[in-house]
Amino acid sequence: MSEQSRFSRNELLFGREGQAKIAATTVAIVGLGGLGSHIAQQLAYLGTEEFVLIDADRVTVSNLNRMIGATLDDVAAATPKVLVARRQVQTIRPDARVRSFDAWIVDAEARAAAGSCNVLFGCLDEDPPRLRLVELSSTNKLAYFDLATDVSEEAGSTAGGSLRQSTASDACPACRCWIRRLCAR
Repeated sequence: MSEQSRFSRNELLFGREGQAKIAATTVAIVGLGGLGSHIAQQLAYLGTEEFVLIDADRVTVSNLNRMIGATLDDVAAATPKVLVARRQVQTIRPDARVRSFDAWIVDAEARAAAGSCNVLFGCLDEDPPRLRLVELSSTNKLAYFDLATDVSEEAGSTAGGSLRQSTASDACPACRCWIRRLCAR
């Protein structure tokens, strides 16, 4: 199958130049559970060719209802989530370049790899590591998508989520002040 026919529908929407930009974009995804695994899958289908995957968690039975590609065998083997996501991406795009880090974002090597990407996706459900991603994106002037979902029993089984997106010229993603360079943080 030719790449031209594989992405012909994308090219109708984005043009050839747009599709080439998608292919040339290096993405980092931090957190590869329910949301992050979907992001990895869809970016592979979209035509992204280079990935940095970061997560130190293992697949558990509670992941099976939402994590793309996770199986009962992965639960039994306590497979790292990054390996499941890598497997999924390379099933869709065997030629994809995937660097996976079975580590938290505080790991120096994982952090450096994420900082070298063009786009950063944060798919985390806890604020302290999410704030590290805000810092990383600001320091490296990365486009950053902070995607968060959570279900909590503390407030009567409530569910919530958020999406924050920023680029080097946008508002500070931590405090949302109008101009990042004026932010005291």
